[in-house]
Amino acid sequence: MTDLERLIAALSEGAQEHAQPPFAPGADSEAWRAAVAAARAEHDASAIRHRDRVDAACARLFGTTAAELLGARDLASREIELPVPEATRLNGVLLPGYLEAGVPRRDRVNVTVLFPENPSATIVRLHGGAFWMGGGAVRSIDRPLVAHLAAAANATVLDVDYRLAPEYPYPAALLDVLGVLDAVHAGQIPEAMGPIGLVGTSSGGNLATMVARVADSIAALGLIVPSVELAAGAQSAEADPAAWESRSALLRGYMGELDPADPWFSPGALDRLDGMPPTFAVVAERDEVAAGAAGLCAAIRAAGQDAQTQTYPMTHVVAPPQVEAAFIRDLGTFLARELTPPSPA
Repeated sequence: MTDLERLIAALSEGAQEHAQPPFAPGADSEAWRAAVAAARAEHDASAIRHRDRVDAACARLFGTTAAELLGARDLASREIELPVPEATRLNGVLLPGYLEAGVPRRDRVNVTVLFPENPSATIVRLHGGAFWMGGGAVRSIDRPLVAHLAAAANATVLDVDYRLAPEYPYPAALLDVLGVLDAVHAGQIPEAMGPIGLVGTSSGGNLATMVARVADSIAALGLIVPSVELAAGAQSAEADPAAWESRSALLRGYMGELDPADPWFSPGALDRLDGMPPTFAVVAERDEVAAGAAGLCAAIRAAGQDAQTQTYPMTHVVAPPQVEAAFIRDLGTFLARELTPPSPA
C-alpha cells in the first residue's frame, strides 16, 4: 500500500455522514436561516474533527504531521472588520449586471491579519468549503499553511471570512474580496503592503480566480485543489455520483439558476484566458471533488502568461504529511518569487 492508501484506510474507520442543509434558492425566512446555520455548524465541526483525525493518523503511521514538518512560525495577528461593500464599483472594477447580494443581515466582513515582523508583500487568502461553509473558526485548520506562506513570502496574510451561500449567494463573496482589496489600496490595513498575491483552496480557488480576472492589482495566483470547472464530473476513478449530486444542490444555493458551465464560473473549460497573473496550481492525483486546474493553467499559458500545475499523491482533503508539507513549500516558493519586490537599481 502507498502512504496515501494507508492514510485513507486509517481514516475510513469512524467516518461520519452528515445531512445536507436546505439549499432552497431564494428562500429567506428565520426558520430557514436557522436550519442552514445549524447544518453549517455541524459540517464546520466535522471539518475540524477531520483535521484532528488526519493529524493523529499521520503521527501514528508516519511519526509526524505536516505542521511539524513545516515548523513553527512566529506571526503576530489581529482581527479586523470591514464594511460589506455596497458600491457597484470596487477595486476600480464596475460590477454591472451581477446578481444582488443577499439581504444585508450581516454588514461586516471579518478578516484575520497575520504578519511577520517587517512584511514586504500581501497575500489574500480565501478558504474552501463549497461556497457555504469553512469560515469562522474552521479557518484555523489551515494555520500551518497560512503561517508558512507568510514566512516564505515575507507577507502579511489577510485571511478573509467572506459571506457564504445560501444566505448570501453570488456575488456576495466576490464583493467582499474586492472590498478587502479596496481597503488595502486605501491604506486602511497598515500591515498590508507591497505586491498582492491571491491564494484560494477548492471553492476558494474558484473565487480567487474570479477576483484575479477582474482585479489588475494581483501579482500572483496560488490555487490549492481549485474547483474551476463546476459543470464537470470528477476526473479521477474515485468519482462519487452521490457526492456530485450533493454538489449540484450546493451550487444552486450559491448561484441560483445561473449556469455552472458559464466560463465565468468554470474558467477551466476555456481555451484561452487573458489578463491573468502568474499562476501555480496544486492538483490532487485522486481528487474526488474538484476539476479544471489543468485546463485553467493551459488557458492562461495560451494567453502568454506563466501558469503551472503540480500534481501530488493525495485526495481533495487527505494527504500524507510529507506530501502536504511539500505542496505548501512549493506554493511558498512560487509566492516568494512572484511577490519579492525588485531590488533598487
